[in-house]
Amino acid sequence: MFARAEVKDPHKRKMKGIAVESEEPAPPQRNLFNLQGQHFATQSPFLNALPFTHSSNADVLNAAAPFKSFTSMLAFAVKDGGTSSPPPDSNHQNKELDLIIKSQGEILRQQIEATMHSIDYEVEERTAKKLKEIESNIRKKLRENAELEKKVEHYKTETQRLHSRVLYLEQMARSLKDGLETAKSARRHAENMQEDAESSFVETDQAGLVRLDCMVCEKEIATVMIWPCRHICLCSGCDAVTKLCPSCGSIKTTSIKVILPLE
Repeated sequence: MFARAEVKDPHKRKMKGIAVESEEPAPPQRNLFNLQGQHFATQSPFLNALPFTHSSNADVLNAAAPFKSFTSMLAFAVKDGGTSSPPPDSNHQNKELDLIIKSQGEILRQQIEATMHSIDYEVEERTAKKLKEIESNIRKKLRENAELEKKVEHYKTETQRLHSRVLYLEQMARSLKDGLETAKSARRHAENMQEDAESSFVETDQAGLVRLDCMVCEKEIATVMIWPCRHICLCSGCDAVTKLCPSCGSIKTTSIKVILPLE
């Protein structure tokens, strides 16, 4: 096949050999990175944002895009004037891609850290504000509770005082009632004694000498009249220590010394 392509001009011979070789169908090659050379490198907004120059991105991606045949690679080399270098091997491509991924990962990590720091600061600020509100409410409730406790203590003291006052008044009422009953009894007894005295009254000239002995000591002459029953039944010595009438048992409120004619 190459015998027909013999020419004097070496360049023409090379081009004709390339043309003859291009007639054979090239085996299909897979584009492992699914990249389309310069078009992908210049149109991708993601790669334009990488921390590399535009030409560096394009060179890496152009090198990563495999030629569809060996002849297309030679044609690209002739068109470029023989100055282009063959694409780097897969290790170099992997290193470049790893560098891009690491760079983007670092940027993403920094962005995540900044976002988390902002979220933490906002959460802390809101939490501190909420805690301050809760503490203010707690202090307010404590003041209200302290005031209520003071009122409760005041009411308890007042209740005890009123209870003691009620007990005192009840005791006084019972005492006054007892005293009233005693006074009524003494009055009735005095009225009866007065009636008896009036019924037993005799003329002075008809009365004889009388001797009354003290009903307590039974030694001295009775010279004291107990009031209100008006019984003459105590001597002066026994009158000082006697509270009840020894004759009728009524309460002695006072006493009067009398002089009776003796035998």
